[in-house]
Amino acid sequence: MRGLKRVNWVTAPFLVLTPLVAVIWGGSYLAMFGVHPSEVLLFLLYIAATAFSITAGYHRHFAHGAYECRRFVKAFYLLFGAAAFQHSVLNWASDHRRHHLNIDEDLDPYNIKRGFLWEHVRLAHGEAAKP
Repeated sequence: MRGLKRVNWVTAPFLVLTPLVAVIWGGSYLAMFGVHPSEVLLFLLYIAATAFSITAGYHRHFAHGAYECRRFVKAFYLLFGAAAFQHSVLNWASDHRRHHLNIDEDLDPYNIKRGFLWEHVRLAHGEAAKP
């Protein structure tokens, strides 16, 4: 029972159900309509925009303050960063800074010593103490 209390009941079902729905719905769509090249292009652009927003935006700009950019670029990062389902930029940057301060220690929100799922997926609520 103790383990069930630690499960993040918002994140865990989302991470399990989203791929399941995508496979069922996507498979049905493909069987009925096929794929148009424009859909492939939009998919690739979406993947690129979300990946770029996390790496250049959430990580380099918001978490590390590595460079300055214009408002519309920040808005792009925020929009597509949210579309990547990485939580809010405030949560992401805060956790990332805490990670750099406490790499693989108890206060590290991504402590690899707690296991692969803890660091990469975080299905459990944070047990790391908040500073």
